[in-house]
Amino acid sequence: VVIAGTGPLLPLVACQLHASGVAVAGVYEACAFGRIAKESLALLNKPQLFLDGLSMLAYLKLKRIPVRYGWGVVQADGEGELSVVTVAPYSTTWEPDLKRAEQVPAQTLAVGYGFIPRTQLSQQMGLEHGFSDDGYLRAVSDAWQQSSEAHIHLAGDMGGIRGGEAAMLSGRIAALSILMQRNVLDPSTALAHRERYQAQLERIIRFRAAVDRYTQRGAGQTALPAADTVICRCEHATRADIDRALEQGVQDMAS
Repeated sequence: VVIAGTGPLLPLVACQLHASGVAVAGVYEACAFGRIAKESLALLNKPQLFLDGLSMLAYLKLKRIPVRYGWGVVQADGEGELSVVTVAPYSTTWEPDLKRAEQVPAQTLAVGYGFIPRTQLSQQMGLEHGFSDDGYLRAVSDAWQQSSEAHIHLAGDMGGIRGGEAAMLSGRIAALSILMQRNVLDPSTALAHRERYQAQLERIIRFRAAVDRYTQRGAGQTALPAADTVICRCEHATRADIDRALEQGVQDMAS
């Protein structure tokens, strides 16, 4: 198995697969190591997660599984099934240096570039949405987790990817707001509880922001697909199909 992409899930998946008996040929993190190291201080906002990450890297080193930073997938080939993955060093904008490309024999290629919120429900409800710095759509909420409709509260990743602990904290803040709306809690008591939860949430937000910064995708990667490369396997849509749709003025999936 070759594991490629960006983000903290890459070493986690590699460790879990190896522990299950899978032969992991290598982990290829598209972001340069220096870019990750620059975020060390911010990542310490969640020290246990930071230490967990270091322990996973130590495990991979102990098991002699290569972890290469600033490298990514260029191509995957095979007759009927995957047999070889081509990887190459990436520039800071993720443009591959094809002169230094290497081929890695593999039967499976696992690729991960993070997560985006699922907003179908909030869109169907007609709630206000905005775009994150990373370009994904998310539902808008205020400090009390209220959406653009005061009687609808949001919790979890719908408003932005932050993880399970943040989802629980945002849910507690939403609950405080609902109790305050129903006159079960007075505003001063609700605010005191919210500030306590918010302080915990801020540490997670700082940690998550560091992850988002070092995993920011480079535009150079979009030049990799050829015209006949299948981008969407469900609809069997190729790069040429998507380019044609854009030329015709299509702006979103619904169009």
